Amino acid sequence: MATSGKHSWIENSDVFSLFPTLVWKTQLRAEVHEAIDASALELLRSLRQGLPEPSPDHLAALQPGSLRAWQAMRRNPQHA
Repeated sequence: MATSGKHSWIENSDVFSLFPTLVWKTQLRAEVHEAIDASALELLRSLRQGLPEPSPDHLAALQPGSLRAWQAMRRNPQHA
């Protein structure tokens, strides 16, 4: 469902029935989420100062929507 007007920063929004409750999924417009993404990445970089770079396997596991991300966190709680 497309949204406009006072919520013009939303590209679309859906509601899913996920027992026992509803889940709202909202997709932000590119210009909104790109600014948020950049800000979050900068914060993460600042928090990691002085730490070793994550391994390629760890980075691959953390791709959005990846079941591997959840599994990696369960196997390596120090990364949570």
